Amino acid sequence: MRANPKLTTHRTLLLSLRPPLRVGARLLAVLLLAHVPDTLAADTIYMTRDKHGNAVYTDQHTDDATEVTVHEASTYSPPPQPKLRVRKKKSTPTFTPYATFAITSPRNEQAIRDNTGNLTVTATIAPSLKPGHRVEVRLDGKPYGTLAGNSMPLVNIDRGTHELQLQLLDKRQPRVLQSSTPTTFTILRFSKLHRRHGQ
Repeated sequence: MRANPKLTTHRTLLLSLRPPLRVGARLLAVLLLAHVPDTLAADTIYMTRDKHGNAVYTDQHTDDATEVTVHEASTYSPPPQPKLRVRKKKSTPTFTPYATFAITSPRNEQAIRDNTGNLTVTATIAPSLKPGHRVEVRLDGKPYGTLAGNSMPLVNIDRGTHELQLQLLDKRQPRVLQSSTPTTFTILRFSKLHRRHGQ
């Protein structure tokens, strides 16, 4: 049987090792043989000992040789990495202010004589109110109620001067989208104190 020149080269490399390094010679030979081509790895490998007791590997069988089983080198393939999903930020819809957003009644600086303190607030909004929008009526800086259609009644308002303002709110955004120009009005109510002075 003709010796394989590539295997002979590996064998020569092993024999050239100094004695202190030959402790791991068998392991080194197995690693080298595990990476030879498939045609070479398919041959039967034998191990013998030289006169110094060191392991010698060859492809030729002798009476004192022991067959060596060479295992295929194991390989590791990392699992595919999952693709990271990039969350797209929800874009805030652009708000276009209403062309007209104003209180039409009461008029600014109007005096209203009503002993019950009742009056009706009316507003003009153009174009029509969009879905999701609502108009809050504020009296003296505090929320009073929500505009129904284009009007809302105010009940039992104290005598004196007050301020009205409309604020446009969106159910999807907790902020004021648009505000009207404030309107000032005065409630004139009958006072028992005046009657006493008149008597």
